[in-house]
Amino acid sequence: VCLLSSQRKDRYDAIKKFCCVDHPVPSQVIVSRTLQKKQMLMSVATKIALQLNCKLGGELWAVEIPLKSMMVVGIDCYHDSATKGQSIGGVIASMNNSLTRWYSRCTFQHSGQELIDQLKVCL
Repeated sequence: VCLLSSQRKDRYDAIKKFCCVDHPVPSQVIVSRTLQKKQMLMSVATKIALQLNCKLGGELWAVEIPLKSMMVVGIDCYHDSATKGQSIGGVIASMNNSLTRWYSRCTFQHSGQELIDQLKVCL
């Protein structure tokens, strides 16, 4: 948990990059202004606790799925015009019967390519 004294986007972005990309660890960045409204403090603290629980692998809620032993799989490609020459392929799959735990993986590939040539790496 990191508490920031100001809303400087560059600091927030640097902390998130460090925690998500450079040294992948669950993180929660809070701007101190978020905690200043006393009448909202319990609501904000609850939401922060839920986010931390989820980031640490907790399951916040589930629905009863009548089909047992079912796996949900999603595969898609994203093409961003700002990153010419590169597209992103993504795979996500459920890992338990209640569909509350998920595996995900993305790969980079040539721009405009719809078929994920690194699909084997994702599995």
